[in-house]
Amino acid sequence: MRKLLIVLAIIFLIAGAFGVIRGYLVYKRFTKFVHKKIRQEEKGVITNIVLKSTAEGKLIWVLKADRAKVEGNLIKLENVRINYSGDRVNNVSVIAERGFLDKKKQVGILEGSVLLKLKNGTLKAKRLIWNIKVNKICVPGSFEFYGKYKIWGNKLCFYPKKEIIRIYRLRKMVIE
Repeated sequence: MRKLLIVLAIIFLIAGAFGVIRGYLVYKRFTKFVHKKIRQEEKGVITNIVLKSTAEGKLIWVLKADRAKVEGNLIKLENVRINYSGDRVNNVSVIAERGFLDKKKQVGILEGSVLLKLKNGTLKAKRLIWNIKVNKICVPGSFEFYGKYKIWGNKLCFYPKKEIIRIYRLRKMVIE
């Protein structure tokens, strides 16, 4: 009986040692895979980013991007989507191919195919600049607006607090 217990103990020790060794080898192989994958990714890149801004407990805007890379004070974004909400601004969204946020200057720039969707229509532009300090949104180049009015022009600035839109160079306007 004592020999049987010793044999069983040796079998359990061998099986346990085998399990530990096997677990270590799986762990080692897995960590090599993870480290290799991390090295392949670009350093400083965050994927599927979500930024939120609140004031007095109320949500002001939500920014989502597929990729973000931080370089000093500059944050570079790809496939940007911003949704605004608040007392005066409802159901406003912005979609752009890429964007840049300068934390020091408090300026956001959206580029590529930029769409600003409002409840009254849609603004299309190649570039949009948002000065956060003075709360001013400008389109420095050509733009098109489709809604109740169809407007084509160059350079537009919007002052949300004052609810003023200034068009510097109006090319064409159609009222339907």
